[in-house]
Amino acid sequence: MYDSTVKSMGFDEVRVRYRNQRRSLIGDIILKQMKAPLTNEFIYSQANKIIPEKDRDLFIEDLFQDLHEIDASRIAGLGVTLEELNRWKFIQ
Repeated sequence: MYDSTVKSMGFDEVRVRYRNQRRSLIGDIILKQMKAPLTNEFIYSQANKIIPEKDRDLFIEDLFQDLHEIDASRIAGLGVTLEELNRWKFIQ
């Protein structure tokens, strides 16, 4: 019953399973103030190293979605300050 409930709700198992890895990469991207071309290269390179192939595409999709939607309410636990986030968003 749990499985059918989870599937009907659209539970993203990859998002949950690799939460720490995704958050770590997002924090690195912001802290290093990476611009778009380098960000893409970094994401694909790191995902190839740390995420199994079967989950990689969805992991990358989730990560790009998080970067696109990131704001002050979503930086807790990333190890970045609001100032660093705003500076990174400005260079994008």
